Order: sequence, then C-alpha cells, then structure tokens
Amino acid sequence: MPAPREEAEPASYGLVQLRGVPDGAAVDLDGRFWLTAERLDERWLAVPYGKHTLVVHARGSQPVEQRVEVKSGKTSVVRFGPFPHHAG
Repeated sequence: MPAPREEAEPASYGLVQLRGVPDGAAVDLDGRFWLTAERLDERWLAVPYGKHTLVVHARGSQPVEQRVEVKSGKTSVVRFGPFPHHAG
C-alpha cells in the first residue's frame, strides 16, 4: 500500500506577496539585493521559511523596511508604503 501524499517532505519555503512596492524599486532580502520590482502586487514569490527582513528602495524616497516570518507551505502578504521622500 503506497504512503499517503501528506507524509511527503514538507516545503522548505512559503509564498510571499509584496503589496504597494512601486515598479522599478530595488528590493533587498536580509541585507542583500533580491530583485527589481515589477508588478509585485500580482505575483507570489517563494521565500525560504524563517524570519526575514525586506527593504524597498524606491527612487526619490527613503528605504522602507518590513519584517516577515515565513512559514513552510503558507502564504504571507507584506504591505509597503507610504514611501517618505528624501529631505532636501
């Protein structure tokens, strides 16, 4: 008798959706460049499980930081904004 599918190895990542990130912004994951934003409100991104720090660098604005705890096989939505403008 085959083993039930539920006993398969659990996922080592979760899916994260980044909302409010302007197209063209640079996104860092845990202090390293990760991606350039493009229609992120419509995409789910695979991220290893655990606690992470996301920083969005939008043109003309100060960086905005959010923390997320990703759970294996689960989804998380992280909202960014507003983006404060640089002084000066």
